[in-house]
Amino acid sequence: ECCLLFKVHHKKEYEYVYTKLDCIIEDDIGNLYIHDGKDIMKEASDTVRLMGMLPQGFADTMSFHMNNLNLSVVRLSELSLLSIKTVSRMKNGNTKPSIETVVAVSIGMKLYPELSFDLLHKADREFDLTDPAHICYMLLLRTMYRESIIKCNYLLERNGIPQLGAR
Repeated sequence: ECCLLFKVHHKKEYEYVYTKLDCIIEDDIGNLYIHDGKDIMKEASDTVRLMGMLPQGFADTMSFHMNNLNLSVVRLSELSLLSIKTVSRMKNGNTKPSIETVVAVSIGMKLYPELSFDLLHKADREFDLTDPAHICYMLLLRTMYRESIIKCNYLLERNGIPQLGAR
């Protein structure tokens, strides 16, 4: 089943016909996001508001996001390809997760890049800007945060980088 829906608009000016496609993407959690540039200020305002509500620690912030998205440990495990035990330990603050694990959870929750980088910071993790794999992870968080971890792993594998979220 394809997740892309398109609205096609035609406008005739002079002798040219302009066609505009507004892409609507439905994600695994059931949210609709319209990517036509109209709601960029709303998205920015929502992100600022959300950033102001976030708890201080990693586990509390992860729990906050899971509650906000109505995700159970089991569902986040499925979306991030991490074991239920790993997700549970992260949520309860019983582990110091790796960069790869935090990236997998961020992609699984489809967090905005700013929220993903906040989660990494709270996990006391930093990207190594001399490591090509870390640069790829950063690019995934910035550009593919609405995609599934399966699609992200496909791109990583095609580029010789270990996949995220091995159960």
